[in-house]
Amino acid sequence: MLDSHADISAPHPPHLLKTFYPLLSYYGDFQRLDNRTSLVNDMCDWVDANPVPWEGVALDRNKIVASTSSIIDIFRQLYEARMQHDGANIWCCKSTFNINYVADMESAIRPFYIYLYRDGRDVATSFKKAIVGPKHVYHLAQKWADEQKAVRDFLVGVSPERYMVLAYEDLLIKPETCIQQICDKLGITYDPKMLQFYISNESRRTADSGEMWKNVLNPVMKDNTGKYLKELSETEIALFESVAGVALKELGYSKVSGKSVAYESDIPSFEIQNQQLQEAARSNASDQDKEKRAGQKLLLKQIKSRLGIVEQQPNLA
Repeated sequence: MLDSHADISAPHPPHLLKTFYPLLSYYGDFQRLDNRTSLVNDMCDWVDANPVPWEGVALDRNKIVASTSSIIDIFRQLYEARMQHDGANIWCCKSTFNINYVADMESAIRPFYIYLYRDGRDVATSFKKAIVGPKHVYHLAQKWADEQKAVRDFLVGVSPERYMVLAYEDLLIKPETCIQQICDKLGITYDPKMLQFYISNESRRTADSGEMWKNVLNPVMKDNTGKYLKELSETEIALFESVAGVALKELGYSKVSGKSVAYESDIPSFEIQNQQLQEAARSNASDQDKEKRAGQKLLLKQIKSRLGIVEQQPNLA
């Protein structure tokens, strides 16, 4: 929706910060030109290998190397390059992992934040079927609850004019009102074309790049809520609510299970099951999904090998 506004560039996120922050220390002293060049080149290559391509975007690597002072600055310049290509005035990164890097973003960029939250049980239902992310309900519940707490704790210290809180369910019911509110906060004029996002080239490219994004070719799906009631078992719902009950309550979602699960002693077995489920998800993914992700998978392997990073193999015993 945001990308469909002429003033906003909101491409599919390559998850730059999530990918490169854990590797940052291996690049060495950022003041050295060779180390800085290496990181810039790797991050540009990562964008070029994104499953949803940033078509036609010219990344001036030498300019970035010469003017950058941090990984956040590289991140900013890459999105600005996409923004300039799109002829927009605002750029938007949709990576939910950015909650882990807000301290550095605050000091370097001071962005406007959109906190879009959804019933965690529906989030779990969706991610159980995706090629990425945790697969066991315990891990999905823990991750979702931790992220909601991190966002809410962070926003306490942010001026209200610099963020927007939006429930996914409200967006489905009254999309025009919600999007108008975002536009008002950003100081731009609402464009009805934003609700026709599903006919845009960006939506087509996104849908062509993987099964998990196929719904972006559809208009707003007003009934896309409460799916967990049919797709999660009673045991899974009870476990999710036991793990993430506080976060559900704080966001206004009611529990549907009357059971409280004592799960602590089962966590080691959940870990093994989650690893097995993740491996099965990767193995069972469509050829298209595997092909679209192969470029970044190979690139990350090459980067880690060059940096001397030894991969830890999961223990499924």
